[in-house]
Formats: sequence, structure tokens, C-alpha cells
Amino acid sequence: MAQRPHRKRPDDLRGLLIAMAVAALAAGILLALVFASAATREQSQTTVISGICLVALIGAFWFAIDQIRTWRQDLQRMRGALLLAKNAAVSFASQVDGTIESNDLSQLASTLDHVLHKRQAQLSLAEERLTSVLAALPAAMLVVTDRGLVSLVNAAAKKILPTSAIAPGTSVYAALRRDSLGSAVRNAMSQQHAVTTAVKTTDDRELQATIALMHTSGGFVAMFEGVNASPYEEKVEHDLSLHDVLPQAEPANPDTPLDDLPLLVFDCESTGLDPAQDRIVSIGAVLAHGGRVFVHENRDTLVKPDVPIPARSTTIHGIDDAMVADAGNIAGELAWLADTAAGRVVLGHNIGFDLALLEAEAKRRGVPWKSPLSLDTGQLIAALEPGMEQLDLDHVAGRYGVDIVGRHTALGDALVAADLFGKLIPLLQDRGITTLDEAWAFSRKASGLRARQARAGWHAVGEGG
Repeated sequence: MAQRPHRKRPDDLRGLLIAMAVAALAAGILLALVFASAATREQSQTTVISGICLVALIGAFWFAIDQIRTWRQDLQRMRGALLLAKNAAVSFASQVDGTIESNDLSQLASTLDHVLHKRQAQLSLAEERLTSVLAALPAAMLVVTDRGLVSLVNAAAKKILPTSAIAPGTSVYAALRRDSLGSAVRNAMSQQHAVTTAVKTTDDRELQATIALMHTSGGFVAMFEGVNASPYEEKVEHDLSLHDVLPQAEPANPDTPLDDLPLLVFDCESTGLDPAQDRIVSIGAVLAHGGRVFVHENRDTLVKPDVPIPARSTTIHGIDDAMVADAGNIAGELAWLADTAAGRVVLGHNIGFDLALLEAEAKRRGVPWKSPLSLDTGQLIAALEPGMEQLDLDHVAGRYGVDIVGRHTALGDALVAADLFGKLIPLLQDRGITTLDEAWAFSRKASGLRARQARAGWHAVGEGG
């Protein structure tokens, strides 16, 4: 979201120094006049000068206090922009330029942005060179996670494997037979070193592959013989974060630090906006741990609502009656959610609406349901930035530099909310808010938003029950 540009105040420090000098001069003259008047006992001659000095003294102090107050506000905004700069989609200087008034601080931000940009350029160059090395290897190469997801593939592997759709995040078993590949991996595990063996593709071809385990990251590397990429096909696609393993965590409690918070980030699409009457048509969820999002630990399902989906709702989320005709009902999803949410905090943007939908669906089906611990990114942002008028997901994602992919799909919105919370954690910590209980207390500062949500029939966000 573009920020409204502020009028810059030039030479803040010079103005503050001048104000303090004027105050000191006025105070000195006033003091001298007081002593002179006491000595001569002639007050009438000094009354006008004393009044002028007093007005100048008060004005200088008022100006200095106003300068310090606005500087403090600008420093707070600048600190927030710096905390967001690590993964922001826009530059640090751009964020600062749209939020602070001080020209001096804007110039400082430009210098910091230059340093950050150079550092990022160095990291990008190192990654680019490493990718070039991998692309130049004279073999078809595939990296696979413990869960069987492709995390890296080069052009030669795409040529030799039977599916052109193989890419980071897809299942390796779309290209290689599960039994054959599993046997090769078990052989490598038993021998504790790389092994060369035959593996079968899903179109019944046999390939010679060298399988090497990745002991520290989990998963394995497969190098195939027989096909090399041409010089014009040197390309590597990768998402090595797919090797991240969800940490083992204690069940969430009020004292759990935000950095260590086990999360189920959740969103659903529905037939409408009345949580008491409307039905769920799609559920999306992803697991996270504090600010780390494990995109491969996700759920994306359609739900049969047993009522027609209004055309106005289909216009928003793209789901119609034909798409949910063979989908499962909500009872199975409620069971999955109850099991997955145990020990975790359910997080979402305006999550109170989704929780109210779930509670109504459970009551309608006669399914036992206990509201989980929950946290609303919308309430946190409203408390962090009381002046922000537009709190919908599109605007706050733009404000905090979160990329939007798959907007108005349940999983897409859940992923945006998860990334958004990762941006909020350092800003909350900067305010001294480090635990779940402190985040709940801070959310209560968004009293206006919470009141509107309550009037709309949304579930109260917090400790569950």
C-alpha cells in the first residue's frame, strides 16, 4: 500500500539548537532584569522587556518540545521500517520516505538503505554463483526431501524424467516409482555412503542413478546418467527451504515466546459473510513456528456445504457448486482441525470470523468442538498502527511488504497471514511484547475493531474455550 507522503521538515537539529539558544538567551535576559529590578526597585521600565523575554522563553521551549516529540515519533517509525527491511518487497528508504517527516532522518535512511542493498547484492551474487556451479554439473540432478518433495531440479533432469511438470514442491513419485526409489534410498541408508543403482520411472524406463544422503538437511541427492543439458539449457530450479523440519515444541501457553509459538495458520472460504448462517466451502491451513512458515506442511481442501453457493460468493473465491459436488463434508475437517490445533495457536487475519463459522458448523452437525487458542493479525496491526484506516489483507500485506499469491483462496490467504505474522514479531518485540499473553493484552488495545467484530457475530479471539 502506498504511503501518503509527509511534508519534510529540513534541518531539525539546527532548528532545535536555535530554539534552545533562544530559550537560554531569553532566560538570561529575564534573570538579569529580575536582579536589576530588585536592585533599583524600578519595575516599570523592565515590564515590557520581561514580558517579551517570557514569551520568547515559552515559545522556544514549546518549539523544542514539539521537535523532540515529532523526532521520537519518526524514530519509532524508522525503527519499525528497519525491522521490516529484512524481507520487505520494497526498499527500506521507500518505507521511511512515506512515513516520517524529518529530512535529516530521511537522509540517514537513504544511507542505511544503501548499506543494506549492497549487503543483499553480495548475498544474491553468492547465490547466483552457486546456482551457476550446480547448473554446470554434467549430469541430471534431483534433490528430494524426506517427505518426497522435489527441492531442486536441473534442466537435464527435466529432460530425462517422464514428467515435464516436475518442479520444486512437487512429488518425486510423479516421475519415479515409489518402490524402486525407496529401495535405492534404503540401500544408501544401510551403507551410509552414496550408492549407484537402477531406479524405475513411472513410464517403466530404467535409469542408473547415484543416490547420496543429505545427513544434515534430510533427504537425498539423485544424479542420473545418460543425459546432459546443452549449454543453453543450464537452469536450476530450487526451493531448499522445503528441507526445513517443523520443530518439536511444547504446547502453547500464555508464557510461550512469540518466536517459539507453534501455529496453525488458518483461513476458510464460505458462502457468505454471516457466520451464523453461511457455510464453509474451502479450508486452507499451514503450520508455522513463530516467524518460520513450513509451506510444505499445509492443507488445502474443498468442503461440500450442502447448500447452493451464491454467485456473488463464487465471484470472490471462484468456487461453484460443481467444484464441491464430490467434496467431503465439514465433519471430517473439524476432526482434523481439532487434532492439528491441539497444542497450537490458531492464527489468521480476522480469524474471529473463521472461528465463528467453525463453531456454527460444529453445532449444526452435532460435532463436539472446543475453540482453540487464537491470535488475530488484524487486531495486532490495529493496535500497532491506530491510525491505519484500511485493515483488509490486501492493504496490510502491501504495507508490510508481504507478497500476495492466491488471494481469496483459503490456502493463499493463510500463507499471507503466516508471512505477515513473521513481519509483526520484531515490531511487537520492539514494543516489549514478547509472549502470547502479552500479544493478547496488546490486541485488546484495538477496542474499536474488536467491538465491530463482536457486533458482526465473530468469535472472541484469545484463550479459547
